[in-house]
Formats: sequence, C-alpha cells, structure tokens
Amino acid sequence: LEGALDRFAQFFIAPLLNPNGAAREVNAVNNEHTKNLQDDNWRMWQLRKHLANPEHPFHKFSTGNLETLDKQDTLDYLWAFYQQYYGSASNMRLVVVGQEPVPQLQEWVQQYFAAVPAKSPFVPQPANVPLWAETGIKVLVQPIADVQKLLLVWELPPLLKKYRAMVPQFVRYIMAGQFEGSLYHHLKEQNWVEGIDLDVNNIRGFSFLDVEIFLTEEGVKHADDVTRAWFQYLRLVQEQGLKCKIWKRQLEMEQLSFRFQQKPKLEDFVSDTATDMQTLEAADILGSPKNFKCDEQLLRTVFASITPSSMLQFIVSSVPYSLDSHEPIYGTSYSKHRLNASLLMEWSVAKPTADMALPGDNSYVPKVFTVFFNPENKHEISRLHTPAGLVAWHQPSQYFADPKLVFTCLVTYPHLRTNITATLLLSIYAALLNDLLEAPLYPASEAGMSGGYDATGITLQLLVSGYTDPSSKVLMVLLMAAKRSLFTKA
Repeated sequence: LEGALDRFAQFFIAPLLNPNGAAREVNAVNNEHTKNLQDDNWRMWQLRKHLANPEHPFHKFSTGNLETLDKQDTLDYLWAFYQQYYGSASNMRLVVVGQEPVPQLQEWVQQYFAAVPAKSPFVPQPANVPLWAETGIKVLVQPIADVQKLLLVWELPPLLKKYRAMVPQFVRYIMAGQFEGSLYHHLKEQNWVEGIDLDVNNIRGFSFLDVEIFLTEEGVKHADDVTRAWFQYLRLVQEQGLKCKIWKRQLEMEQLSFRFQQKPKLEDFVSDTATDMQTLEAADILGSPKNFKCDEQLLRTVFASITPSSMLQFIVSSVPYSLDSHEPIYGTSYSKHRLNASLLMEWSVAKPTADMALPGDNSYVPKVFTVFFNPENKHEISRLHTPAGLVAWHQPSQYFADPKLVFTCLVTYPHLRTNITATLLLSIYAALLNDLLEAPLYPASEAGMSGGYDATGITLQLLVSGYTDPSSKVLMVLLMAAKRSLFTKA
C-alpha cells in the first residue's frame, strides 16, 4: 500500500502527460465514442445536450472524438485542464483504506501527498441562463433499436446542495412508484406502458428531471394521453401529496437501509466516499440519514416548476415519422415542433381520475429485528420434520447477524420432462403470477423485501427474501396469488 500511495501521489505532483501518451488516450476516447454511436441511450443524451441553451455548459459535447480532441494544441489544453482541476490539493478529496493502523496511514498520506500544490480551489461559476433553448416542444426521434418510449424533461431548481431534503427520492417514490392507485398502475390498466423510470440529474449549479416512460405499441398511439395522465397525477400530488408525513416514509426506508447495509467492496467504498466528500457535509459522508429533514416549501417549489410549458416532450419510436433534422455528433434523426397552445392549456388544468391515489402506509416495513442465535453455533443444513410428500431443509446463519432470511420453495413436475409445450406454459404461468403481484408487492420492495415466482425446466420456484419480520406476509401474498384465477372468459 505504501508504494501504491507514492506512485499515486506523483500523478498530482509531477504528471508526465507526454505527447505519445496523450495521442493514445485521444484514440482510446475516440474508440469509446465510436462504440457508442449506435447506442440509443448515448444518442438521446447527446440530443438533450444539443437542444440545450448554447450558452449553458450542459450544451457542450461531454465525451470527445478525434474531431474535437486530435488538435495540435491538445497537450496544451491537457496541461491547462490538469492545472485547473487536478493540480491543487484544495480540489482533492482522498480516501485511503488499509490494514495498517490509522496513524500509520495518516503518516504515509502526509509524507507522499504533502508536495501536492495547495492553491485556491477552483469554483465553477453558475450558468445564470436557462438550461433549455426552447421549452413547450415536442421532439419526434428515430431510434436505432426497435423501442418506443416517451421522455419528459424539465429544468428544476438546483438541488445538489439540498440533498438532506431527499427531493429526488421523494419525486421518484411518488411519481414513478408502482403501488395501487399510482400513475404507473393507471397507465398499465390502459395497456399503454410497460414501465416508468425517473431520475433527477443533479449537476453543479443546475438540476433537471428525466421521466422515461416505456410505451407499448398501443401506448405510442396515445403518447399525448400518457402525458395528460402525468399531469393529472401531478395535480393530485400538488394538492394532497406534498406533506412531510409521506416524505417521512422515504426517510424510514433510508434509515432501514443504512442500519442493515451490507459491507461494500473496498474499491467501491473508497471511490464513492471520495466522491461524496466533494458535496456532502462531514456528518453525512458515510450515508447516515440522521440529519435529513423534510422541506415542504422546497417540495412545493420543485413541483411548481413541472409545468406543460416548461417541458420537453420526446417521443422515441420506430414508427416512420417525417423527420427534418439531424443531431450533428451522433447523427440522430429528429423533428422539433411547438406543442399546441390548447393542448398545453388542457394539460395545465388536468384533474386526477377517480382511480388515482397517493401511496398509503407501508405494512411491510419491519418492526421486529430480533436475531435468533443458534446456541450451539452450528451452521449445518438440517432436514425438518414435514408431512409426507414435502421435503424441507434449514440452514441457520449467524455470519451477518442481521434479521433477514431467504426462503425458497421448489415444486417439481417430473411429467413435464417430455412435454415442451407444458414446460413453456409453466414459464408463462410464472410470468403471469409475477405480473399479478407487481402492485401488491411493490410496497414490500420499497421496504427491502422481494418475492416472486420463477420457472426453470420442470421446476416452479417460489422465493421470499429480506427482513424476517414481514416475510410471512409476503409469502401469504404469493400463495394467495397462485390461488386466484389468472384468466377471464372472453
């Protein structure tokens, strides 16, 4: 470890940055870029940047290729970049993990990193301009893959330094959750969507909301209806859901996750911790949510910024559109149009439907955390006494000392060995069961539980894992789902 620290420190003290090495890295970056040219995720990311305000830093191409990097003065720019961002101890956050005592690690750090220049830290200036060049627009996009999705994007107030309010977690929980009465549940009942993914991008000085709705073939025809449903549910949240009572449910999940977190890989721990030290307060670096507090005013401000007129609506589909533009770096074909004023007004006054509801209390949150210790400290697998026809095995474990379990039930159908059709039907049956369980077990997944069915060959598997306390409730939901009829008469 000592030798590694010595070598690592030299990158910040006296980097070589020789021309041959720079040229190789330019080619490596270009190869990565070339690999991504047919990736729809990269193409959509760059299209967002292309449509951003040219005066905003987000508009810049962020990865690079030969055209942008293979210049005669590339090495000069590289040295300038190093001096601005890497050549100062004030910009650095260092995390060292080793088996040596802390005083020894501290001595090595002081010995090998003392020569890193201590200049004034670089502080990026806020953009002070709108993120998007235009809003209230519809963008039709031709993807590479056969996909169809609706992407809704908004600029939000800067949230990076307000992480203790857990705004991204709250927005994701209430707007993209899969509980009964959720937006997702409403849209799925219409056979319009297959899933919703929501992300709040927090970058220094600005934030924006990405809502990715995966559409069915029928949903593509109703993209504007799906957008209307978003604003209908948003109205419900704005009127009734921006309460600390609901926010505290997410805090409870954060506390539970922190209390019973698994030990991370060391390489992930040092990397994540060094990154967090750039933005988090010292008391929050190790992930404890004890200082997190609800801020209803901030929630109202964030949700008030999610309006039809401030939105970018992307419809990504293999349906042949008449497209008249190309993004210059990835070549993505697209067409941009102003959203109809009457449609924007309709969305802005949309009211929730009768089947829409806010999330209720989560009955799957564990309350009992007793760990049952084996007095003889045995870990052998033992066969339990069970009725005829049923074989049960149990293996106690005290290794992690957590109130958790893994329960697996395997049902074998030997007569399916020679019946391929029946084997396929068993797989379909398991998939239908899991689809039926999606909404009822979503609160369980929020509480760190998982449960479902899986079919492999001639075996149907029932699986429950997570905290011991609510596991019997999850198991009962799984068993009751198997008893329900999955088919209705036409």
